[in-house]
Amino acid sequence: MAGRTELAGSAWRTVTEQWPRVVQTWRLVDDFLRQHPELPAAARRTLEAGRARLAAAQQQRSPEARVRATLATVRRLADECVAQAPHDAALAEQVAAWRRGADRIDQALTLVAARRGLARRRMLARVVERTDALAGEAFDQLVADTGRQQPSPGAGTDVPSG
Repeated sequence: MAGRTELAGSAWRTVTEQWPRVVQTWRLVDDFLRQHPELPAAARRTLEAGRARLAAAQQQRSPEARVRATLATVRRLADECVAQAPHDAALAEQVAAWRRGADRIDQALTLVAARRGLARRRMLARVVERTDALAGEAFDQLVADTGRQQPSPGAGTDVPSG
């Protein structure tokens, strides 16, 4: 009985600690889309699809499945970031860091599968935390890149001066 109570407490702590990050990321995307109605349809679809994939990842039944689905979303966001700015060396390095981070999380998830009991739950909680942080970072970068690529209002129009 004590094991179930401890598991429920651990699961609740993970949800209450990590869920605000997920909600914050969703709000970031929603706010950005609302503030930039001029956003090209392709960029809007990319952000909305990423948000939908992250939401679907969070609906997976097991924590391991949620982590794997979130990592797949991060890898796809990395590909989309590179596609938007293929010649940006700094972005390419950042994307490579995300991929290395995702690979390390995959390895940690493999180690979690070999554990049992409290050690497994604690290790899984750390893996979930690292995954959510990586996903938040990738989404933040995608939103920033999308915003940076948009022309400022009035840019590119020739207005005769006085």
